[in-house]
Amino acid sequence: MRRPHDIFFKSVFQDPKRTTALLRAAAKKNPSLQEFINAVNLDTLQEIPAAYAESGETGAADLAFTVSIRENDRSIAGEQRKDAELLVGIIEEHKSSPDKNVIQQLIRYWYKLMFRKMQNIPTVAIIIYNGTSSWKSFEKAMFPDYPAYFHRIGLPFICEFINVGSSFDTEELASFDPQTAIAIVAMKYAFDGTALEAHFVPALRAFLEANKGTNTTLVEEIMVYLKSSLKKEDKEHFMDLISTKEAYGYETIADAEYAEGLNDGLSQGKTEGELHKARAMAKAMLVDGISVKRIATYSGLSEAEILTL
Repeated sequence: MRRPHDIFFKSVFQDPKRTTALLRAAAKKNPSLQEFINAVNLDTLQEIPAAYAESGETGAADLAFTVSIRENDRSIAGEQRKDAELLVGIIEEHKSSPDKNVIQQLIRYWYKLMFRKMQNIPTVAIIIYNGTSSWKSFEKAMFPDYPAYFHRIGLPFICEFINVGSSFDTEELASFDPQTAIAIVAMKYAFDGTALEAHFVPALRAFLEANKGTNTTLVEEIMVYLKSSLKKEDKEHFMDLISTKEAYGYETIADAEYAEGLNDGLSQGKTEGELHKARAMAKAMLVDGISVKRIATYSGLSEAEILTL
């Protein structure tokens, strides 16, 4: 099953322009990543759908792209390749905690997506990490416990590591579009309720202003992710703050419920039993990823109450 962080990460960064902005910003503190960017033309970045059918197999990488080599570098491969389209594959994998199996996972993606589907093109796998635990990059030998001869065995791709917590300064966030900015803020401060409150509220305000309240899906996806990430003591206060003050203009959930008539099921023409059933149905639909607007239509509940669930 796709986890909450996979859903919102993909919904934002499957847009090549946003992934391009992410990579360029991260490269400012990552010389190796900058070297890669210098070798390709990011304007040619195109998504490879991660779900595909090939002999009954399915790929499940967070995101995968192809990108072309820069025009002036094509002759390096020889005269016969000057006019050829030289592609590079990119696999993006988002992690919220260290994963000892990530290399095996990436090798599997590389084999299915880049070796077989794309007929074997050079690949850069990029791990985008926003956890709090220390997780070293993958520059050491694959078999350090073996004799030196075996240290020359390497990965079938170049592996780059982006730590969201240290790769982006707060001042840089203003340079991103509102959708990218709110996603990066959510990842950067997902485990720190105090910092999240300070930085997420302005990002949310900018996002809502830019979208004029017409696109709440990303906010829903991010809120589900944050609910699974925040410490228990931070969760209730933060969710109250975001769900009411910023999104709806109320200071507390109680104020919102009173204004919407949610504190009394009878005011909506529902008995207590009917209200309980409607809320249960709404929760199930939220788990299935159905939009708040559609849930409100089917359940008869207001969008404000659905968001408090």
